[in-house]
Amino acid sequence: MLTTFPIPGMKTQSNLTPIFKLLQAYKLQQYSKPLMELGYKNEIFKLLCLSEAQSFGLLNKLNLMPGHRARFNEFFESMRK
Repeated sequence: MLTTFPIPGMKTQSNLTPIFKLLQAYKLQQYSKPLMELGYKNEIFKLLCLSEAQSFGLLNKLNLMPGHRARFNEFFESMRK
Protein backbone atom coordinates (compact mmCIF):
# COMPACT_ATOMS: atom_id res chain seq x y z
CA MET A 1 0.00 0.00 0.00
CA LEU A 2 1.28 3.49 -0.82
CA THR A 3 1.34 6.14 1.87
CA THR A 4 1.08 9.88 1.58
CA PHE A 5 2.80 12.50 3.67
CA PRO A 6 1.53 15.90 2.58
CA ILE A 7 3.34 18.99 3.80
CA PRO A 8 0.97 21.97 3.62
CA GLY A 9 2.28 24.88 1.58
CA MET A 10 5.40 23.07 0.38
CA LYS A 11 6.09 23.55 -3.32
CA THR A 12 7.38 20.40 -4.98
CA GLN A 13 7.60 19.07 -8.50
CA SER A 14 4.42 17.05 -7.91
CA ASN A 15 2.51 20.33 -7.31
CA LEU A 16 3.18 21.31 -10.90
CA THR A 17 1.96 18.14 -12.60
CA PRO A 18 -1.32 17.81 -14.47
CA ILE A 19 -2.48 15.06 -12.09
CA PHE A 20 -1.93 17.34 -9.07
CA LYS A 21 -3.95 20.12 -10.66
CA LEU A 22 -6.78 17.76 -11.60
CA LEU A 23 -7.00 16.18 -8.15
CA GLN A 24 -6.77 19.58 -6.48
CA ALA A 25 -10.22 20.43 -7.84
CA TYR A 26 -11.60 17.55 -5.74
CA LYS A 27 -9.36 18.27 -2.73
CA LEU A 28 -7.51 15.01 -3.35
CA GLN A 29 -4.13 16.47 -4.32
CA GLN A 30 -2.30 14.52 -1.58
CA TYR A 31 -2.76 11.43 -3.75
CA SER A 32 -0.90 12.92 -6.73
CA LYS A 33 2.47 11.48 -5.70
CA PRO A 34 1.21 7.90 -5.18
CA LEU A 35 -0.66 8.11 -8.50
CA MET A 36 2.48 9.39 -10.23
CA GLU A 37 4.37 6.44 -8.78
CA LEU A 38 1.73 4.19 -10.35
CA GLY A 39 2.31 5.77 -13.78
CA TYR A 40 -0.26 8.56 -13.98
CA LYS A 41 2.14 11.55 -13.91
CA ASN A 42 1.40 13.20 -17.23
CA GLU A 43 -0.98 10.73 -18.83
CA ILE A 44 -4.24 11.93 -17.29
CA PHE A 45 -6.18 10.25 -20.08
CA LYS A 46 -5.08 6.86 -18.67
CA LEU A 47 -6.71 7.75 -15.36
CA LEU A 48 -9.82 9.12 -17.02
CA CYS A 49 -10.27 6.00 -19.18
CA LEU A 50 -10.35 3.53 -16.30
CA SER A 51 -13.42 1.33 -16.09
CA GLU A 52 -15.38 1.15 -12.86
CA ALA A 53 -13.63 -2.11 -11.92
CA GLN A 54 -10.21 -0.66 -12.74
CA SER A 55 -10.82 2.50 -10.71
CA PHE A 56 -12.00 0.33 -7.79
CA GLY A 57 -8.74 -1.63 -8.01
CA LEU A 58 -6.69 1.54 -8.18
CA LEU A 59 -8.38 3.00 -5.10
CA ASN A 60 -7.61 -0.19 -3.19
CA LYS A 61 -3.90 0.41 -3.87
CA LEU A 62 -4.00 3.87 -2.29
CA ASN A 63 -3.98 4.46 1.44
CA LEU A 64 -7.19 6.51 1.40
CA MET A 65 -8.19 8.69 4.30
CA PRO A 66 -11.79 8.37 5.55
CA GLY A 67 -14.25 9.95 3.14
CA HIS A 68 -11.81 10.18 0.27
CA ARG A 69 -13.13 7.06 -1.47
CA ALA A 70 -16.44 8.91 -1.90
CA ARG A 71 -14.58 11.93 -3.35
CA PHE A 72 -12.67 9.69 -5.74
CA ASN A 73 -15.91 8.00 -6.79
CA GLU A 74 -17.40 11.45 -7.47
CA PHE A 75 -14.26 12.33 -9.43
CA PHE A 76 -14.47 9.19 -11.59
CA GLU A 77 -18.22 9.61 -12.16
CA SER A 78 -17.80 13.20 -13.32
CA MET A 79 -14.98 12.17 -15.68
CA ARG A 80 -17.11 9.40 -17.25
CA LYS A 81 -19.87 11.83 -18.28
